[in-house]
Amino acid sequence: MKQFLTLFSLVFSSILLAQDVNMQTATVNQCGGTFYDSGGEFGNYSDNENFVLTICPENAGQKIQLNFTSFSTQLNQDILSIFNGDSTAEPLFGDFSGGMNPGLVEATQDNTSGCITIQFVSNGSGNIDGWEADISCLTPCQTINSQIDSASPAPNGDGYIRVCPNEDITLTGGGTFSVDGTGATYEWDLGDGNTVSGQTATFSYATPGVYIVNLNI
Repeated sequence: MKQFLTLFSLVFSSILLAQDVNMQTATVNQCGGTFYDSGGEFGNYSDNENFVLTICPENAGQKIQLNFTSFSTQLNQDILSIFNGDSTAEPLFGDFSGGMNPGLVEATQDNTSGCITIQFVSNGSGNIDGWEADISCLTPCQTINSQIDSASPAPNGDGYIRVCPNEDITLTGGGTFSVDGTGATYEWDLGDGNTVSGQTATFSYATPGVYIVNLNI
């Protein structure tokens, strides 16, 4: 009697999914997943809750975003408070109840932690659906202000430099950065269609006129 051995090839795949977060008293660091009330995706929150949850980004310089796609609590009874920082001592975005959906909430530029703190307090007289919010992180663009550090010839009291045609002007500029100036590039727009790269530019104008010079960083 012949025997046949059948081989099955099994392929296992591993998928890393962002973890969902239910309302609780805790601090979490993540830039994905969904934020639910304590009942999770399918349940209601409970009576007499008083939770404080802080959601922080995974990396320095990032800011938390919460996008509430649904929201329903007892009006003026079960209240969600959202704070711009890593504790309830930080500035308050607002108190939300009933169908007053918070919408998109994101940590502000001056929030150095990048965290958002949520407090939820429910009473003992019933509960309903709760909420659902997408968690994400953003890395905001920094603010850069350019400036002229030195000029030759020197400008007059009105800020104009008066020169003759083909007379050299030398400008040196810099910038202030809200985060970091590492890797910045500098380009002078001479106002006549020409540009010069670098923090220092030496140039002249062949045609008389008034030219506005800008330093782009």
